[in-house]
Amino acid sequence: MTDSQPFQRLRKIDIITAHPNKLLVGALIAIFAFGAIIRITPIASLNPTTKIVPHAPTGAFIGHDEDFYRRYLTMIDAKGLSGYPATVRTYVAAQRDLNWAIIPPTRVTFIASAYLWQFVSRSSPLSSLHAVSCLFTVLGLAVAGVFAWRLGGLPKALGITALMSCAPLQIQMAQRAYIDGVFACCALLTLWMLWENLRAPNHYGWLAGYIVSMALMVMTKENAAFVFVSIIGIIVLNAWISIGKITAALLVASLLGLLLGLFVLTLAAGGINTLAEVYRINVEKSYLTSYAVQTGDGPWFRYALDLLIMSPVVTLLAIAGFLNFEQYDKPTAYFAFILVLTYVVMANVRYGMNLRYASIWDMPLRWIALGQLTAIAGTIPQRFGRFFIVFGVALLCLVDLRQYLLFFAENGIYDPIPESMLRALNILK
Repeated sequence: MTDSQPFQRLRKIDIITAHPNKLLVGALIAIFAFGAIIRITPIASLNPTTKIVPHAPTGAFIGHDEDFYRRYLTMIDAKGLSGYPATVRTYVAAQRDLNWAIIPPTRVTFIASAYLWQFVSRSSPLSSLHAVSCLFTVLGLAVAGVFAWRLGGLPKALGITALMSCAPLQIQMAQRAYIDGVFACCALLTLWMLWENLRAPNHYGWLAGYIVSMALMVMTKENAAFVFVSIIGIIVLNAWISIGKITAALLVASLLGLLLGLFVLTLAAGGINTLAEVYRINVEKSYLTSYAVQTGDGPWFRYALDLLIMSPVVTLLAIAGFLNFEQYDKPTAYFAFILVLTYVVMANVRYGMNLRYASIWDMPLRWIALGQLTAIAGTIPQRFGRFFIVFGVALLCLVDLRQYLLFFAENGIYDPIPESMLRALNILK
């Protein structure tokens, strides 16, 4: 067998059909609908022993993060969006007197979207925050499916949409008033727009989409710095990995997206000095926060261990695929470099590691895992290869769904820290 024959067999299995047909499109819609339904349907419980606080209006318990977002939204709702700077100033004054960090109100995409939702629906602040978190997580699933279609055609879109539909972290992001699902959606959209600009240089539509998505990501959470570092890394390393073409327009768009996001944050904070003070004081107090010290530290492979606990089979396949992908596979190379670049930064933030932040890796990991599954299928008789892939994807989905139910439904974990997950697995008693 020549060196090219395994690749040819893999491609025959990978491409089920050269043209989209109604059956496959219908299957994709059905898979997306399933993923949306399990995100919208209340499934998660909440263990009263976790980091939660009582919600006064209902007497129920809510997460610590959720409580602060609710407070900020209540303050902004009283004055409208024009009152945003006053809310930020209130935060700065309160944070200075505390010896532990609280969540800053400068997560504008999340809080402002919840304000608009509350304004239209007249629902409560907490319900509005939850609705926006769920909406962005569903949108993130749609972005993943379309992105996969653009990368590898309809068959890959089917596999990735199925795997993302059942990703435990993605489901949990929709079940609580988390910001992480909003950020994961904006980050994935930004990475998609970057890919399109690399492959189709100087396209005004893709450039505009890239600028807007970058701005939204920057306005959502400080973790945008991790993704931005990886984007700079891709641009710098492109001469070696040859993902696409770097143009002056792409460089300008990257800078414009960053500056646009920072401009909106500056308006929300009421000035650049206030915005700088928010970030400075938050970082300073984070090192004094006992919860962050107890749960947010660890060795460089901390995230790898957390991912193995949360999605063991997907993670193992992704590790194997990461080690085995070929140079001609540009999409996998793109995701591999994104993973490495963000991982290196995120794994070195003292007291700042949390599995929820790794939700931005869900699609890259599943893309690489699906590629490894396809490669394994290429080693068996061709007539069985397609069924092997379908069966493998279904098995991965079932394992991930079981993990979600175990951690977040049966054990009511709010924050997926190692101790809570290990107790759910009966490794710790």
